[in-house]
Amino acid sequence: MIPRLFESAHHVGDVTSKLGFGYCIIGGVALQRCGPLRATLDVDLPVLVDSAASFAVMHRVVLARYSFGTPVDITLGAMSFEARSVLRASEILVGEEDASSRLDTN
Repeated sequence: MIPRLFESAHHVGDVTSKLGFGYCIIGGVALQRCGPLRATLDVDLPVLVDSAASFAVMHRVVLARYSFGTPVDITLGAMSFEARSVLRASEILVGEEDASSRLDTN
């Protein structure tokens, strides 16, 4: 069974991609793949946008909640380092087993 946090990240990323936005997963979920493990309760992802609602642009974040109740913090990426992060991001398969079993350690 996939932990709901990973399933939430996968589905939010899939929807974001289908809407045509560039994105990548960052924070604690990303560290599960390529960094020191740490506990996390939410999904963080910068989304590259041209324009958005004034509140979101002013604060550069949309606070959302996935259907499982998982908090999802979507930052509106406008900085060059955020664009580089999205361009360098790679997909990780989320399947029936724990996503950490698919980590590429090379």
